[in-house]
Amino acid sequence: MKKLIPDVGVCSIAFKDRSAREALQAIANTGADSVELWGQPPHLLFPIDVDWCQRLRQEAEELSLRFCALGSYYRPGAHPTYSGHEVTKENQLVAAQALGASILRIWP
Repeated sequence: MKKLIPDVGVCSIAFKDRSAREALQAIANTGADSVELWGQPPHLLFPIDVDWCQRLRQEAEELSLRFCALGSYYRPGAHPTYSGHEVTKENQLVAAQALGASILRIWP
């Protein structure tokens, strides 16, 4: 049967005071279908850990959620850092791929 309404998504920044896992649980409790992961600690860890991102993806799937986007803080020409590690387009693409996110949101 064709779904009549689009997916409902929540950006995990709405739960920025919680861990990524706690945010996923809270988002699942809202009945949402998808998540835009907030691209800052504690929701995205630096340096980027592919295994951790893949485990987070698996946990989301167990909650019937999918990552629709990574809300990156990559800014062309800027050099933001978290935990001493620069946000680059390369590490953000790696994280988005590991999460299974088809969209990488960046700041112009």
